[in-house]
Amino acid sequence: AGKPLIAVIMAGRPLTLGNILDDVDALLFAWHPGTMGGPAIADILFGVESPSGKLPVTFPKMVGQVPIYYAHKRTG
Repeated sequence: AGKPLIAVIMAGRPLTLGNILDDVDALLFAWHPGTMGGPAIADILFGVESPSGKLPVTFPKMVGQVPIYYAHKRTG
C-alpha cells in the first residue's frame, strides 16, 4: 500500500484502456519492444532513462470509437 502502481502494456495497436487509467499511477505502452525490451523497460521504470516521444496513433476512449474495419484499406 502506498507504492505507485505502473502498468506496462505490450501490444501492437491502440487499445481501449477502460478503467485501467483510473487504477494506475502511470502507464507505459511498450508496443513490441523486441529482445532488448526487458532491459529498456527496466531502465525506464528505475529512472535511468526518460520515456519520451509522440504517439503515432490515437487511443480510443470507448470501443464504439474503433473503426469496424481497422485494417481495411480505404476505397475511392
